[in-house]
Amino acid sequence: MFEHLIAKYQSELLHLAMSYLNDYQLAQDCVQEIFIKAYKKIDPDKDQAALRKWLKICTVNRCKSILRSAFWRRMVFWEHDRIKSVSAATRDEYPKLDDTGVLDKVMRLPIKYREVIVLHYYQDMTLQDISVVLKISHEAAKSRLRRAKEQLKVMLEGDNWNE
Repeated sequence: MFEHLIAKYQSELLHLAMSYLNDYQLAQDCVQEIFIKAYKKIDPDKDQAALRKWLKICTVNRCKSILRSAFWRRMVFWEHDRIKSVSAATRDEYPKLDDTGVLDKVMRLPIKYREVIVLHYYQDMTLQDISVVLKISHEAAKSRLRRAKEQLKVMLEGDNWNE
């Protein structure tokens, strides 16, 4: 059962972790830690939808924990330019978006806006599910999504205007 769980959700959780961390190796480590946690606490009779949501919540929380860590702050200080641009691994994961330039713009959004865009459009989550995962109200999730789309629109229009 556990192998089935990994096969089913590994790619999805890796995409989610990549959207936060923008580092393929860190995202892999994060997802591996989540599966270890799941192995220790998994209930075989748990509903698949509830299990998927729990895995996403754990992934988001672990990513946020990594971003708050002293290690990450030092890494951001030394590799500031690398964090602002989309890594090659991220481009491999979303090749269609890379051609349009949308992915680069999404990854440049502040984390609180980037996370709602990724969860809603790339992970196909409803606003209600996003509010549960991020531990915010439904209205806050709706507001963040609207603001994120506004910022993304400005960024994309700015590119077209300059060309």
